[in-house]
Amino acid sequence: MQRNQQSATSSDSRDDRPSLSASYSSLQNGSSTHHKCRNRESKSPPSRGTDAHRPPSPTAANASTANDLPIAAFRHELVTAINTHSLLVVLAKLGLEKQPNPAIHLGRRPTARIVVTQPRRIAAISNARRVAHELSTHDHHGRSHDARNGDVGRTVGYAIRFENVTSEATRVRYVTDGVLLKEIIDDPELSAYSHVVIDEAHERTVGTDILLGLLKRCIAKRPGIKVLIMSATLDVEKFSDFFGQCPIFQIPGRPYPVEIMFARDLSLSSLRTSYVDRAIDTVMHIHAHERAGDILVFLCGSSEIERAVAETMRRTIEQRAVFEPLERGVRKVVYATNIAQTSITIPEIYTPSTAGKAYRLYTHAAFEHEFADETTPEIQRTSLIDTILCLKETGIDDVLRFDFLDPPDPQLVKLAHMPLAPGLARAVWAGVNEYACAREMVVVAAMLSVEQVWVEPRLRRGRDEDEETMREVKKRWRQLAHPAGDHLSYLNVFFAWKASGYSREWCKENSIHYRSMQQARNIRSQLDHLLFDTWNLPYSSCTNGNTNSLDPVPVLRSLCSAYFPNLAKKQPHRPYFYQYAANATLAGSASGTSVGASTTSDSSLLALGLQPTCVLNDYVSEGGSSRKGEVEWVIYHDMVYTTRANIRHVSKIWNWEWVEPYLERLSSANEAKLSGQGEQAEDHEEDPARKKKREREAAIAAAKERAMKRRKV
Repeated sequence: MQRNQQSATSSDSRDDRPSLSASYSSLQNGSSTHHKCRNRESKSPPSRGTDAHRPPSPTAANASTANDLPIAAFRHELVTAINTHSLLVVLAKLGLEKQPNPAIHLGRRPTARIVVTQPRRIAAISNARRVAHELSTHDHHGRSHDARNGDVGRTVGYAIRFENVTSEATRVRYVTDGVLLKEIIDDPELSAYSHVVIDEAHERTVGTDILLGLLKRCIAKRPGIKVLIMSATLDVEKFSDFFGQCPIFQIPGRPYPVEIMFARDLSLSSLRTSYVDRAIDTVMHIHAHERAGDILVFLCGSSEIERAVAETMRRTIEQRAVFEPLERGVRKVVYATNIAQTSITIPEIYTPSTAGKAYRLYTHAAFEHEFADETTPEIQRTSLIDTILCLKETGIDDVLRFDFLDPPDPQLVKLAHMPLAPGLARAVWAGVNEYACAREMVVVAAMLSVEQVWVEPRLRRGRDEDEETMREVKKRWRQLAHPAGDHLSYLNVFFAWKASGYSREWCKENSIHYRSMQQARNIRSQLDHLLFDTWNLPYSSCTNGNTNSLDPVPVLRSLCSAYFPNLAKKQPHRPYFYQYAANATLAGSASGTSVGASTTSDSSLLALGLQPTCVLNDYVSEGGSSRKGEVEWVIYHDMVYTTRANIRHVSKIWNWEWVEPYLERLSSANEAKLSGQGEQAEDHEEDPARKKKREREAAIAAAKERAMKRRKV
């Protein structure tokens, strides 16, 4: 996610702003040193058929001039190394504009078929455009022609979720990790490609880590394929060791020094200030007191970026303006997540001719003693449901280390091919095949696949006109809301927008995110084509052609079939919920007209709040009592944690029979079956060290639960 603002005022026109010079101390970082590619002695015994040392690594000469891109200076050596070795790890430091270049050099070969993975969609698109421009400016006969549009989709293309811009003539294909995972499921040997480039491997996303494991199997079956691993961190030996100590090709960094400005000791008042506010103050200081040059600000997420943009310039510019050249006397300020660190290249900011400055909003002591040396790999801190389903379909049975539910039913194999998260795909499948609400579930899935539906106006507290505006916005939202919750409300929003002729003005009047609605419309069209045209599944609807007669039960039951693990109970007289516990005892009438209750102590569970835009907020007062209809049990789509845990996309459940058939799975997950080892895994004696660790963790968890109970009392 990225936003930018272009300041129309020159940097020396704001000298009246207060100086922040006293808030920062300088730490000069010397010029980047050049290191030639190296060999590293093996720490492991020699493998069969090799000696005890890593194969000789390719060497590279120094860049001829300071202005040359480092990777361009080593083009010949890099291409030679790729031709010589089936596997190669390339270390290229941050800011080298390294991503597109190997594809440029290899893509000039008529017989080459190259796939380059990127962890983000915007990186795949921007790099494809850039490489297309480079390759189309001069064709392989040397003829020059117009390449303003880069000819994306011809020699170079990209494929991301819900968008495929490639053709039969495409030789260089930029894709996201997820797209290549889908391809490797259907073709484990990746026979369509001669070269596979895994870019941004240092980010260690789940998709990247799984792709590396699958590529290792692929190479064993197809030795002729070329694999290139691109990393920007020094810990490249880990990748090399993983692939049998393959050679490492190292490219030196730029010779420009960077002056690092750390914050001085932070006062109590500054600690109470949002880091976003401090970032904005720093931008204003740089704009007023530093020499000409653009500014790149790293923030944590889209909400912080939106706020910073609004506070800095009070207006929003389209994302692609980041890449447009500026007129003289104009400074560009780019607010971005870490996508701007390596995944994309922003002109002027990434092609400096002199040294620059880096302002850090933390102290040097905090950097040295409190920051982790490396980010924990995503595979160790996120849900692996998507990944394990992919691994199962590729024939990998042993997933004992991952604690998941039972493998999917054989009749649901097609779910792995649906471009949706597994839970959402299961809900759509239930709507199509079990509850006759295919039309509605496709729309719900499309709306849940976009980032934002409701747009809260940017207001200032205490201003009567702003408060009146917010009351009017909420009034219009209530007209679109459904008493069952968010999912049915999304249906109301989509069908009302459709009735308006997909109008931008309608979205503006109702504070609905227009671009998100457009994306949802495109996703719905793709799902319709896949389900009803390609797979010829039965089309059904629970509205009988009239959206005003919507029956919510089929939609809610479809959602329950997939999201039953996300079941929560509202606490009496309190405005929050508790997660349903798998070991709970259910109590409910046989008729299912009332929802059961859990005997698990609620005081030991995490309190879950509702997102501010959740429709059910309007049905639960601040005191915690329900009105306009009882809200006792709900299911939710996902959970986020900011200052507290909040559940998003929530709908209420008023019939226990909707979830009861599925809840037994939560307490009966068969790890042996999930690992593919059957009863043998159950009979296997547990490792004593692992058993001791498990018992110790259980004792700690029990102690925490007792402490929380005492605090509650």
